Amino acid sequence: MPYKGSSLIVADVMGGHVDFFIAAPSIAIPQVTGKTLKAIAIDAPERSPYLPGVATMREAGINNVEAQIWARNCLRPAGTPPDVINQLHAAALRVLATDKVKAEFDRDGSPS
Repeated sequence: MPYKGSSLIVADVMGGHVDFFIAAPSIAIPQVTGKTLKAIAIDAPERSPYLPGVATMREAGINNVEAQIWARNCLRPAGTPPDVINQLHAAALRVLATDKVKAEFDRDGSPS
């Protein structure tokens, strides 16, 4: 079910209005480490160093789910010329390759 933001779904799960949700690491890790929510499993091939006590979905017996959330989406208006898209793509790759951006993704638990 779509939500207009993570704070709304977190509040609804905490309030018992929604049973569970799948969240980006930057949303889930602070909630789990702050003990406001309990993690059932993570969708990754290995356990997270940020939540080492949380099983992977496979370890939890959930084998037919793939819900990895990747926060690095780059959107552009429909009809953008291909040369502009190529320039944006190249620029995004350069930025994502910087140590500063990699460190920030690592800090919030996102895969780099």
